[in-house]
Amino acid sequence: ESGEERTHRIELAYNDKGQRVVRLNRKENIRSGWLAPILHLDATPRIGLVRGLFGEAEMLAAIDVAAPNQTVTRVTGQKFSKAWSIPSKKASKRTNKSRLNNADKVRRFIEVQAAQYSTVGVICNKGLEDILVERGIPTNVEIGHFNNVKGLNSFETVDCLIIIGRTQPDYEVCLRLARIISGRWDCDELADDIA
Repeated sequence: ESGEERTHRIELAYNDKGQRVVRLNRKENIRSGWLAPILHLDATPRIGLVRGLFGEAEMLAAIDVAAPNQTVTRVTGQKFSKAWSIPSKKASKRTNKSRLNNADKVRRFIEVQAAQYSTVGVICNKGLEDILVERGIPTNVEIGHFNNVKGLNSFETVDCLIIIGRTQPDYEVCLRLARIISGRWDCDELADDIA
């Protein structure tokens, strides 16, 4: 229908067991005739992504929150994925040793911050949290993992908050989602928005 030889709707892939499978990709559209307005609240909106999901969309307000006492330091050139610091049964002994060494680098960084601030909060992947707690963290460090801190006020009063990694899927998954949302094969920009 689009004239393209490739399609986002169907693809050959491998499942977790390494078997060749046909994957069908689709999204459910909002029922036609739905006329009620939708209020979409998002702390980090990406209007292209919102339009891909809802069709027409208009940004009515962008609110910048004042944070005069906040300093953000972002580390670039280094991926802090699960595979960087969390051992896996599928990985070799050498790779797992390297991952544990990376977890120790993180622990040492946390210790330095804990010596400089009265209270430190750390949010990371569950596997890394387990390693850090097992190897020992300073008593003035409050630690939690992604998908387990929503609605909690554990980090409300920390002087320093360290966030390691993120819950985002890898780029290939984001690209597949972008193809489903946009209905196009060539949608790297939207995949970048998702990632």
